[in-house]
Amino acid sequence: TAMGLEAPLEILKVKPNRYLFRAQLGPMGELLSGYDGEHAWAIQPGMAPTLVTGAEGKLIADQADFYADLHDLARFDKVETVDQTTFEGRPTYRVRMTRPTGEILTEYFDAETGLSAGVSASVTGPMGAMELVSVFQGYQRFGGVLRPTRTIQRNPQFETLLTISSIEFDGVSEEAVAMPVAVRALIPPR
Repeated sequence: TAMGLEAPLEILKVKPNRYLFRAQLGPMGELLSGYDGEHAWAIQPGMAPTLVTGAEGKLIADQADFYADLHDLARFDKVETVDQTTFEGRPTYRVRMTRPTGEILTEYFDAETGLSAGVSASVTGPMGAMELVSVFQGYQRFGGVLRPTRTIQRNPQFETLLTISSIEFDGVSEEAVAMPVAVRALIPPR
């Protein structure tokens, strides 16, 4: 938002973990990233296609998880309600979820509605470890499922506002999330 850039985006997911993210960055070009169930990849404006590995690749793989929002408790070693606190000016319950890797995700549930008000987590990216915060607002029903229509994402460098205009279910094909040929060519033969 600080850059004044409006970038229409599309997120496509196929069960259980196939994913494509596409954003039009105006005159800068198109940003693509995805996960084919095994390989994370990215194509950024002005750069060659790349396979994404390490912590960054794990972030893309995590985004590809079709069921991530359901918080399957089998995916966590420990889930505990820490306390009642205020998050973004609202009374919430702070819940700490620890993955088998030791990674900790903290989610805030609105004390009145029970809906997720937001999430905070420490992630490692190209600039090292940083705290990311996502704030969820404006819940609406899409296909009978209650989803936030506004997500404010904050990190130490900038803030992003995602506004959801539509969500469609069961209409994404395998071809729609297929890895581009230029990226597939980077995978070494087995």
